[in-house]
Amino acid sequence: MKPALCDLALPTVDCHALLPGIRALGFQGIEVAPHRIDPDGGAGDSPSAAAVEAHRRTIGTAGLAVTGLHALLAGRPELDLFGDAETVRRTRDHLVRLSAVCRDLGGRTMILGAGGRRRGALSLKAAWLAGRAFLEDLLPRIERHGTVLCIAPLGRSGGDFVLSAADARILVDALDHPSLGLQMNSAALVDSGETGHAPFNAGRGRLEQFGVCDPGRTVPDPAGPGRHADFRRHLATIGYGGWLTLKQRPTAAPFDGVRRGWAVMRDVYLRQDGHAFVPPHRPQSFAQRTLPPAPAG
Repeated sequence: MKPALCDLALPTVDCHALLPGIRALGFQGIEVAPHRIDPDGGAGDSPSAAAVEAHRRTIGTAGLAVTGLHALLAGRPELDLFGDAETVRRTRDHLVRLSAVCRDLGGRTMILGAGGRRRGALSLKAAWLAGRAFLEDLLPRIERHGTVLCIAPLGRSGGDFVLSAADARILVDALDHPSLGLQMNSAALVDSGETGHAPFNAGRGRLEQFGVCDPGRTVPDPAGPGRHADFRRHLATIGYGGWLTLKQRPTAAPFDGVRRGWAVMRDVYLRQDGHAFVPPHRPQSFAQRTLPPAPAG
């Protein structure tokens, strides 16, 4: 697996100064929030091309890759997948613009979290029909960018649309579109009671990202409720080799918090043992073996 860090863990001010140290720890990628690209640019619909290019170069100079975007609708309460036709259109157009931003940063995944998923008075059936119609309109528009939208499961306490990994898989299977992918994260799996192997097996070959996080986005605790050792075994069993993204909020000393989060990534998810994410051992052929010397005499 490839370890990445969600930029939620970094302070808003001077976060770029921490990037070389993050790479030195062992992280290979950064997941970017759009509002972090140009924090002084106001509340526009999307960051400017110049700001996107500058952000891409800064991250690349530190030796990191951009995995994609998260917090797609953060700070935009007027946007929603559900609502009147104008609200839905503006939300669609905003996500199309962010898809182009994701492409220009060199990223692939767009993780749609809790924002913009308020079905309100809609029945669950009506919300599913509206959500499907929204995606059927959106996905062909982002396909040309080479990006993949993943609707993150929220858990039972996180929202009211696509709460579980099973919900997300049903949606992905129903649309069967190359620009819609699966995302799972440890906090939501625990909250939804999906800690067994079934959701991982169902997502085999279709999982775009796995988020390592504890409830409240605190620094993950390997001995806490996150079931990280179990999830690591499930990921190993399905041969997952994609991005493994640490998602936590900044601590009082942000780099120290990232260092502690990295320790969980390294010691739990990336450790080398019988479940390691390495090619299987291939025994030598008979001709390659070193034979013992013939006995004397």
